[in-house]
Amino acid sequence: MPWSVATGFLGVLASGLAGAAWTAHRRLRHAEASRRDLERSLKVMEEERGVLELIASGATLQEVLERLTLSVEAIVPEATCSVLLVDRDGGCLRQGAAPHLPPAYWQACEGLPIGDYGCCPSAVLHNKISISEDLLIDEKWASARDTVAQLGMRSCWSVPVQDSHTREVIGTFAMYRAVPASPTPEDLRVVTAAAQLAGNAIERLRWAQRARDFEERFVLAERAAAFGIWEWDPRTDVFVLSEGSARAMGDGLKAGHISADQLYQTVHPDDREAAARARDAGLQHGGSYEQEFRRVSPVDGSVRWFRNSAKVELADGKAVKVIGAIMDVTRQKELMLSLEQARVMAEAGAQAKSEFLANMSHEIRTPMNGVIGMTGLLLESDLTSEQRDFVETIRSSGEALLTIINDILDFSKIEAGKLALESYPFELDRLLEEVVEMLATTAGERGIDLVLNYPPSSPRKFQGDADRIRQLVVNLAANAVKFTHQGQVVISVDAPDGGDAGVRISVADTGIGIAPEQLASLFEKFTQADPSTTRRYGGTGLGLSITKSLVEMMGGRITAESAAGAGSTFTVTLPLPFSDETIERPAVPSALAGLRVLIVDDNRVNRRVIHQHICSWGMRNGSYASAEAALAAVLEARAAGDPYHIVIADYHMPGIDGVMLAQQLRELPERLVYVLLTSVGHWKEHATLPDGLIDACLTKPVRHRKLMDTLATAWARQRARGPAVEAPAAAAPAAPAAHGSSAPRRSETRGHRILVVEDNPINQKVAMHQLEALHLQADVVGSGKEALEMLQLADYDLVLMDCAMPDMNGYDATRAIRQMSGPVAAVPIIAMTADAVSGARERCLEAGMSDYVSKPVKLEHLERTLARFLDRTAGVRA
Repeated sequence: MPWSVATGFLGVLASGLAGAAWTAHRRLRHAEASRRDLERSLKVMEEERGVLELIASGATLQEVLERLTLSVEAIVPEATCSVLLVDRDGGCLRQGAAPHLPPAYWQACEGLPIGDYGCCPSAVLHNKISISEDLLIDEKWASARDTVAQLGMRSCWSVPVQDSHTREVIGTFAMYRAVPASPTPEDLRVVTAAAQLAGNAIERLRWAQRARDFEERFVLAERAAAFGIWEWDPRTDVFVLSEGSARAMGDGLKAGHISADQLYQTVHPDDREAAARARDAGLQHGGSYEQEFRRVSPVDGSVRWFRNSAKVELADGKAVKVIGAIMDVTRQKELMLSLEQARVMAEAGAQAKSEFLANMSHEIRTPMNGVIGMTGLLLESDLTSEQRDFVETIRSSGEALLTIINDILDFSKIEAGKLALESYPFELDRLLEEVVEMLATTAGERGIDLVLNYPPSSPRKFQGDADRIRQLVVNLAANAVKFTHQGQVVISVDAPDGGDAGVRISVADTGIGIAPEQLASLFEKFTQADPSTTRRYGGTGLGLSITKSLVEMMGGRITAESAAGAGSTFTVTLPLPFSDETIERPAVPSALAGLRVLIVDDNRVNRRVIHQHICSWGMRNGSYASAEAALAAVLEARAAGDPYHIVIADYHMPGIDGVMLAQQLRELPERLVYVLLTSVGHWKEHATLPDGLIDACLTKPVRHRKLMDTLATAWARQRARGPAVEAPAAAAPAAPAAHGSSAPRRSETRGHRILVVEDNPINQKVAMHQLEALHLQADVVGSGKEALEMLQLADYDLVLMDCAMPDMNGYDATRAIRQMSGPVAAVPIIAMTADAVSGARERCLEAGMSDYVSKPVKLEHLERTLARFLDRTAGVRA
């Protein structure tokens, strides 16, 4: 029993000792493995440090990767390693490093497509470790078995090399063995660590390369743009200059550190305060600031301009760093200075040109005022037919010369960019009525009808430059009259109530027309549609070019349609906004409503225009093209019990003319109101007609308001006479307008007293004779000072004021008059000036003048202007 106990005890002891020994052995093996892992980890860390040092020394990527593969091979002696890099553009693998593999390996791997085969292409494709324990039997290596057999490779495991930020695969780190094998955990840890090291190395080298590339580009940029970067630490007051900054500032400065005092001392004394203010503001509020300053070279005293742009970084409200760029802008400053000098010289030249144009305009217009003014007065006197022909030739030649001067002045202003547009409310219908009035005399002399077709229902009040619109319409209409020998010229308006279509003004004539091939160059400068017409019709070829320029300056467009021998139509479309100002239109007399009016005119357009006016006033009308048909219509209406009350008849009609028709209608027992339409050139002939034959005489083209006033006045007189009175002597016809439908009768200006302020003796004589022809009393003085004295001694209804006079010019004299006390301060003052350059009219109005007439002053224009003021000044004089 004791022996058996002892035997059992010894067995237990032996088992315990065996277990302890096994445990100790296991611990020993584990400790040995840990020791080896630690040694390998230390080797890996040591190799990582070596790789980083190699990178820092400027080694190439291949040198770094070769060092890494050799290090791993030293840790795992039985393995051979390689690094392949991913070419994303080519979708394949490229050579990285494999110092112990033969050239045949690179021949097989260079340009190897990424795919699901082998180990390296598969690791890249799937972004995970790829292991092959026996390359000769692994199907993934089927296509490369012969190659790996020749290279002596039997097993491989490949780990993807990843970008640490994006996890993108940028390569593979592979470990090969010459025998079939499976990787141990230690092998996988080593190869994985090597792949991470390879990734870090590739990233660091690529960033380092990018930094070197950026630095090279930055240095090139600094050199090319002559600028540099600097950094300033406000706490230490030290600048760090780049090579570009040092080079830009010159004077032998070197890149690197420099004190702020050294830099500030070279700033020009006049610029130091401004530079300090800009810097201090940036330091206080943060953000960016910019400054320009001059720097005085301490070497040679030369002065150069620099521009500083800086950004302030704040921490806890305090500036901790300022980064900026400095640029030498001396060349730009010199260029700007030269440009400024050139601009001043150009403006001086333009001013001299403007003054020259103004002086030339004044010097030319002053004698022309005598020529045109005196010939106009001469034409009002009794002349033989030969004398009248001579005088009319002189006047037409002077007016042609004046047109050329005006065209050249406008062309010069447009070319110099000195023609400015204004915008103010105006009434388009009145503007166009003034245009047809202006051209009515010429149209009448040529025997053609000039018609304005402005529908009564169309808008009338617009916003724009009325003077320039008038000018372009006059250009087009004057051309139409000039090139039309028979027929008519019609100015039509299409002004929609709404929308963006714009206002369309068309001028259509029945003249000689333009060939289609000549339309393309019609608006070019100094161009005539047909050069052969120059001798016959004259002209500079600037009118249409100026018109086109004016239209385009207003944002509009102009078109032309024509055919040789078939007339022409010019259409201007202008984007004129409606004016908000209320139009004060005269009320239609209620007595006209329902009256029946007979229109007799052989011109269809004339009949249509008058028809539109009549209908807009609530009157009824009939329209006939001949006196014979009109006479029959009167008799027919009388028999039907619905007689006509008023007849509006043209004077010139084939067969029975307007006077003969009036004579026949006066034979009827009932007396009709009879209004005769005639051209400007024939009104004197109608003044000799028997009293009572006609009730009123209107010159064509007829103004809307003038026609309404005439019909209302004539009908009121007719009713005062009684229904059956036949042409009593008391019913004398209204005196016809001499020069246009709105021209005043000479009696309207009779008896008023005018003060003429003019220093030129010829112009004094012209003005005095013109006023005498208008039955006006006039006194003349030669300066503004004399005008002030005369206005204090006598009462005048109106002052005609020249603008350019010695001692005191017309502008100063007008301002002085407006400052006087009493009724004289409100006396109408009409400027008479030969200054036709831009701004002349505005300057007159700003000085306090009431209106403006340009020299040479035409009698009819002066007459119309005076009538607008004299009929309102009956009670001005004491």
